[in-house]
Amino acid sequence: MTANPSLRRRLTWYVVVTLLTLTTLSGIAVYQGTSKEADEVFSAALVQTARILDGLITRAALESNRRQLKRALERNEHAHEYERKLFFAVLDADGSMLLNSRQAPELPRAGIARGFYEFVYEDEKWFTFALESSQDDLLIVVGERSGAREEITEYIGSGLLLPLILLLPLVLWMLWHIVGVALRPLQL
Repeated sequence: MTANPSLRRRLTWYVVVTLLTLTTLSGIAVYQGTSKEADEVFSAALVQTARILDGLITRAALESNRRQLKRALERNEHAHEYERKLFFAVLDADGSMLLNSRQAPELPRAGIARGFYEFVYEDEKWFTFALESSQDDLLIVVGERSGAREEITEYIGSGLLLPLILLLPLVLWMLWHIVGVALRPLQL
């Protein structure tokens, strides 16, 4: 005959399974929510950057200040590691680049769609936002590598989940002892 598991062991097991299930489900919800919000923030930043550039860059400004603008874009004294993951480009009506940041990828031959657009260049996925200039027949394109979004989303998500994972053994140990103390009066 097999011995029945103790009440303490069964009760602890049920609570542990419930706790792990709820923790896992809440972790998934937190990660998905964080990912969605991060994408929203990144997309809003692309739109805002394009609108700022639209207010600053005109065909006349490009023609009169081309060398100064290119020199400013090539300056590297205050470079940031994420800078190579971001780009902007100003395109003519025929799709040729009039001005672009150093790290701008080669844009698709078929052209960039207005609004949000994704494409792959050298095995890297890029998110872009393109806005027609309000002043000239120019297209302003700003973008970022997908890796930048993913990296920050993972960093935020792991920062939220890591404490739960690290505290889980302590919670389980405390639960084992609390159940034991609570069941002590039942022992004969």
